[in-house]
Amino acid sequence: MYEAAFKFLLAVGMQDKGVALLISSNDNKNNVLMDQDIFVFTLPALHQLLVAYDNRVNSVYVDFRKMLYRSELNAQLAEHGHHIALHQSSSANHVDSNRYCLFKLPS
Repeated sequence: MYEAAFKFLLAVGMQDKGVALLISSNDNKNNVLMDQDIFVFTLPALHQLLVAYDNRVNSVYVDFRKMLYRSELNAQLAEHGHHIALHQSSSANHVDSNRYCLFKLPS
């Protein structure tokens, strides 16, 4: 699951056309969007995209979220010039409804 998440996010950062098409065809437009060079998402929406992207991804969202928080995903993405950060806190400030963003680090 981690490898799929890393590859997917790296493909987003590299503006892979297949991944861009998957994102644009997503029904959950309120929770996933590409805004110029920034990919904005909620964790449940990211999980939904990953399941569509790679059928080997565990379909249990809670397991996905635990994996993300235990991983070195940001460190690995930084090696490729990208970073994930909090984009907007939800009114409830809950991890599942907060919006996160993937963006390119300055060179």
